[in-house]
Amino acid sequence: MRTTRLLIGTLVCAAAVAGLTGCTSDKKGDSASAPASGSASASSSLSASPSPSPSASSEQTPGIETLSAKQISDKAKAALLAAPSLTMDVVSTSGGDQVRGKVSLDRKGHCIARMTMGSQGSMVVLESGGQVWIKPDEVFLKGMAGAEGAKLMAGKYLKGASVKDMASLCDLDEFAKGITQGGSSKAAKAGVATVGGQRTAVIKVSEDGGMTTIYVAAEGTPYPVKMVHTGSDSGTVLFSGFGEPVNVTVPPASLVIDSSKL
Repeated sequence: MRTTRLLIGTLVCAAAVAGLTGCTSDKKGDSASAPASGSASASSSLSASPSPSPSASSEQTPGIETLSAKQISDKAKAALLAAPSLTMDVVSTSGGDQVRGKVSLDRKGHCIARMTMGSQGSMVVLESGGQVWIKPDEVFLKGMAGAEGAKLMAGKYLKGASVKDMASLCDLDEFAKGITQGGSSKAAKAGVATVGGQRTAVIKVSEDGGMTTIYVAAEGTPYPVKMVHTGSDSGTVLFSGFGEPVNVTVPPASLVIDSSKL
């Protein structure tokens, strides 16, 4: 599997689309469930999750941990490619900035994403019915449009051709294809661990100039549960919400500004 760099790169490039920063990382596919409004931190579920710990029970029924590293990786890839929906939490440091993202998306074109680019601010991205809206916070708006522009657009959602480029953040098909490319032949088994109360098989993959540790559900559908990458772009991704509905509340017209008319 490809590493968290794919997810981090997509978040960084999404910010570039909004006019905040340069896009220098990989930029395919990406992205976990955040409400369209509210102040909950995108990293809340990550910070609340316990660190993986070795599974000591000898009474557990053997699961996929009995397979080879390549077989475990291949099963996780297949499960991810077939997932009808999922949620991801990303926390990383990239280029000196802390990148946080939480994205929920499905194969029906529904997406809710919250992303924070350190001191550059944050924004919510919504997609439904082929339409995309972004709602930047005040800090994000000032970086994008200056103080006056920030006042004009405060509390509003933006739509339009330039905003629609953000749809790459919400493409589950492209994300799943991108993140499952390569890596199986370089995988090595690393035991069994418990992540958030869930028993997982652990594999390590050396790639992208660093090391990625992947925790795969040892029982039930072998979805990836967690990925941790150490290297130039270090970070953690938690996966959840597989098969759960992604309910998007379309913003009312009174709160929407067409970016092409600005």
